[in-house]
Amino acid sequence: MPARSLCQNFLNNILAPLHLYRQKSLIDATNAVINGASLTLTSIGRHLTGTASVKNKIKRVDRLLGNRHLQNEVSTIFQRITQKITRECLVL
Repeated sequence: MPARSLCQNFLNNILAPLHLYRQKSLIDATNAVINGASLTLTSIGRHLTGTASVKNKIKRVDRLLGNRHLQNEVSTIFQRITQKITRECLVL
C-alpha cells in the first residue's frame, strides 16, 4: 500500500476533530516529509504534490505552521496518536 494511503488511513480518525482544511494540509505535509522533504518549511513546501507553484506551496506550509488553531490542537493530536498506537500494540 502506498505511503500516502497508509498515512491517510492512520491519520483520518486522529484528525477528525480538526477543521477539514487543516486535516488535508497536515496529511499533505506529512506525505511531503515521507517523500524526502527535510523538516524545514521550504523543503516541505517544495515536496508538496500538486500543480501549484513552489511559491504557493511554501506559502501554504507557512500558513499551516502559523495557524493558531492548529497550535492549540497540537497536544490533542499527540494524545490521540499515542492512544491509537498503544491500543494497536495491545491488540498485537
